[in-house]
Amino acid sequence: RYDPSRPHAERYVRDGPPVPPERAERLTCDCLTLCRALGYEMNTVEFAVKDGVPYAIDFLNPAPDADYYSVGEANFRWFVDAMAELAVAKAKERPRPVRGYRWSRFLQG
Repeated sequence: RYDPSRPHAERYVRDGPPVPPERAERLTCDCLTLCRALGYEMNTVEFAVKDGVPYAIDFLNPAPDADYYSVGEANFRWFVDAMAELAVAKAKERPRPVRGYRWSRFLQG
């Protein structure tokens, strides 16, 4: 949740009510759909919700801000654990050459 009336460093609300399960499921599905379409293994996705409908407003963050003070302790711990697991999994895979982001073809005119 985001509250623009709070001081800048506190606008991402960490103490707000939990997201209803059905909305959390929809947001998770939409996040994964966006990230898979973009070819991102790491990303931050922000939504604005109006009349119960989520709209992705910021989703092109393949190197997101994961600073402890920006995301809070719980999110920071989750992020570090998730990225460590991803790094180990990638290290165990056979190397594959990176051919660019999936969206790069749209930038070639």
